Amino acid sequence: MQLSGLLKRLVPTRAQLWYSIPFFFIIQKCFRENLPLLDFWWHLKMGQFILHNYSIPRIDSFSFTAAGNVFVLQNWLAEIIFYALYVIGGETILILFNTFIFAAVLFILYRISLNLSHCIWASLFSSIIAAACLPVNIRPQVFSFLFFVLFYWILSSFKPGSSRRLYWLPALMMVWANIHGAFVLGLGLIAIVLFVEGIKLRLKAMTSEIAGRSSFMQLAAVFVLSLAAPLANPESHLIYHHVIAVVKASSVRLFVSEWQPPQIMEPAAILLFFFPFFTTLLVLILSEESPRLIDWLLFVVFAIFGLTAMRSCAWFQLIAMPILARHLPLVPWKSMTGLWRPNFFRKAWLDFSVDSGRLGRINFAIAGLLVLLVLVKSPWWRNLQGEDLLDGQTPVGAADYIEEQNLKGNIFHPQIYGDYLLWRLWPQQRVFFDGRVHLYGEEFVRAYFRIYEDSDWEDRLKKFKIRYVLLEKPQETDEGKGLVGRIGRSPNWKKIFEDSRSILWERLTQND
Repeated sequence: MQLSGLLKRLVPTRAQLWYSIPFFFIIQKCFRENLPLLDFWWHLKMGQFILHNYSIPRIDSFSFTAAGNVFVLQNWLAEIIFYALYVIGGETILILFNTFIFAAVLFILYRISLNLSHCIWASLFSSIIAAACLPVNIRPQVFSFLFFVLFYWILSSFKPGSSRRLYWLPALMMVWANIHGAFVLGLGLIAIVLFVEGIKLRLKAMTSEIAGRSSFMQLAAVFVLSLAAPLANPESHLIYHHVIAVVKASSVRLFVSEWQPPQIMEPAAILLFFFPFFTTLLVLILSEESPRLIDWLLFVVFAIFGLTAMRSCAWFQLIAMPILARHLPLVPWKSMTGLWRPNFFRKAWLDFSVDSGRLGRINFAIAGLLVLLVLVKSPWWRNLQGEDLLDGQTPVGAADYIEEQNLKGNIFHPQIYGDYLLWRLWPQQRVFFDGRVHLYGEEFVRAYFRIYEDSDWEDRLKKFKIRYVLLEKPQETDEGKGLVGRIGRSPNWKKIFEDSRSILWERLTQND
C-alpha cells in the first residue's frame, strides 16, 4: 500500500509534462554538445596559466606569429571557473555545468514570460522556441546569457515604488564585466528601460502628475553605478576600449563566420533569428492590445542588433520570447478556430489535476521515456559507451605525437587546430594561429589564407620559418587537392604522422 501511494504521488499531471518539455529540449541539446574545437581550449589554457602563475597575461607569448602583442584577457574569471571545473571532473563536468547554466537561463526566461503574460501555455510555447533555437556552445558567452536574463528579469519587474531589486544590477555588472564582454548589453538594457521611463515621466509632467519621479531617479542612479561597476576589472576603464576594439576589428568582421550577418536562406540563420523574429512579429501584429513602447523598443533594437552578426541573434531570442508570450494570449484565437483552439489547449492539455487510472499510467510512461532519453545522452552514459566528448575534428593523435616526440620548430596548422594545440603543447610549442583573431590583425589573416590558395605557398611558409605542417586529413575524393595535395607532391616535405583526423609533415630542407 505504501509503495502504491508513493507511485500515485509520482504520477505527473499533463501540465507537469508540458513544463518539462522545454527543459527536456535544452538538456538534450547540451548533453549532445561536445567540447568545441574552436574558441574553447585557449580559454581553458588561460585559466590554467592564471591559477598556476597567480597573474593574468598581458603580452602574448602563446603564438609565434603575434608574440609581443598586447593581449587583454577580459574573460579571466570565466576561464578560471572552466579550468577549475575541468580539474575536478574533466569533460563530463564541463558539459554538466553548461547544461545547468542553460537550464537556469531557460527557467528565468520562463519566469519572465509568465510574469508578463500571466499565461502558462504562452510561457511554455515561448520557452520551447527558446530551447529549440538557442545555441548551446560551451564557451564564456554562456555566462553572459545567464547575466542577461537576470538583468531582463529584474528590469521587467521594475515598477514605481518597488525598485529594491534594481540595486542588484551594479553588483551583477561587477562580476559580469570580469567574465565576458557582452556586459555592455546589460548596460543597453538599463538604458532602454531608463529611456522609456523618462518618456513616461515627461508625459506625466505634462499632465501635472509627479508620481514616478523617485523611481526614475533610482533607476538613473543604478544605471550610473552599473556604468562604473566594470571599472572593478584588471583593465579598469580600458575594458570599454577593449570591447570596442574587438567589435571593430576588421580581422574579426571580415573573416569570422559568426560575425557575419544572418542570411535568410541559411538554415542556421533561420533557426537562430528569422523564425523567432517572424513568429514574434506576426503575434505583435495580430495582438488585440497594442504593444507597449518598451516591447517595441526592445524588439526593434535587438532585432537590428541580431541582423549585424550571427553571434548577436541569441540576444534577440532572449529578448523576444517573453514579448511573444505576453502577446500570444491577446491574439483573437476564437476567430481562428480552424487554426488554433487555445481553450481546448488550456482545459484538456494543461489540466493541473492528477490523472488517474489509464491516463495516469500513460503520463508516468511518458515521463519515464523522457528521463530515459536524457540519461542515454548524458555524458556519463556516453563515457561508458566509449564515446568521445571532444569535437570529432580535434587533433588528439597529432598533439600526442608532437608531445611524445618533443618536436621543436614552428608548426603551420589550420586556425581551428590552434586552440587545442595551445592547450596541449604550450610552452613546448607556440601556435601559428588560434581563436583570438583580433590579436593577429587583418594583414596576417589574409596571409594565412594565401598559404592555402597561392602557388608560392612554400615561400610563404619560409617567411614564418615553418618546419612542420599539420593539416586536416581530407576525404578520399579530395586527397590530391588543395594544400594537402601540393605538399604531398613536393619533394621538400616528408610525412611523419597520419591518423584518421590529421597529417603531419616535416620539412626536409632548412629554412633560408
